[in-house]
Amino acid sequence: MLAFAGLIAMVLVAQDVPLASYLRSVERERLLAELQSHAFLLAGAAEDVLSGEGSGNPADLRSTIQIYAARDGAYVVVVDTDGLLVESSDPNDEIGQPFANANRPEFDIALKDGKPNSGDRSSIDAGGDIVYVAVPVRSGPDVVGAVRITFSADVIDERADEKVQGLFLVGLISMLAAALAAIVIANTITSPLR
Repeated sequence: MLAFAGLIAMVLVAQDVPLASYLRSVERERLLAELQSHAFLLAGAAEDVLSGEGSGNPADLRSTIQIYAARDGAYVVVVDTDGLLVESSDPNDEIGQPFANANRPEFDIALKDGKPNSGDRSSIDAGGDIVYVAVPVRSGPDVVGAVRITFSADVIDERADEKVQGLFLVGLISMLAAALAAIVIANTITSPLR
């Protein structure tokens, strides 16, 4: 019986450890893609305010950002083409102050290259590692600003870990079922010998 349980345990470990690593990576990428889609939605809300066209209302943009940040716990900032802060989910940030700088390279890609980007880096302001998504705000073909959403890297890791924990729970249940099956099979085989 121990040999059967050991074999099952070895198979589960050989299968679940690489699968857990892959699942963690895929879940992290899925979360970043979700953040990027949210950033594009916020960029759409910021477009009228940043372009100066239409009926862009800064109060509406502020409200949208505050609702998003409160719901997900994200830190959201909107900057113009000069890197000046237009709106932030942090009430302590000063609107109109330079925000996009060399310590925040994600803005260069969004503002100068007009491309979305995501990744992780260390942040002095956040006091640790962050995960970010930065997207350009476009008005027609022109980049008129950028939106960045950040989370603590720990938050993203915790969300990915939740998926991996489910995998390990399935592995534990499989192990218990295999042990129960081993006991039943061993008793069935050895009962005529008693």
